[in-house]
Amino acid sequence: MKVEQYEKLRYHVLSESAPDHQYLVDLGENKGNGACSCEDFSCRKMPTFEKTGKIVQYGEPEATRCKHINACLIEIGSLFLDRINGRV
Repeated sequence: MKVEQYEKLRYHVLSESAPDHQYLVDLGENKGNGACSCEDFSCRKMPTFEKTGKIVQYGEPEATRCKHINACLIEIGSLFLDRINGRV
């Protein structure tokens, strides 16, 4: 998935199934859980977060983060490691 930062903690993530569509991800929302404009987040992940108040990673049962939020977190981690290792 292609991830592009457009503001602090806000990203565009290109859709895998519809390359001309992008989702908006805000990692600063929902007490650090993040938010995404995708249907999976709004219909499944956000209601679970509202019910439990817990952050549960993508891929886990009762996850509160969608794959687009996960892609942004991976991107941030990769950039962080690149900076630590002097590659950026």
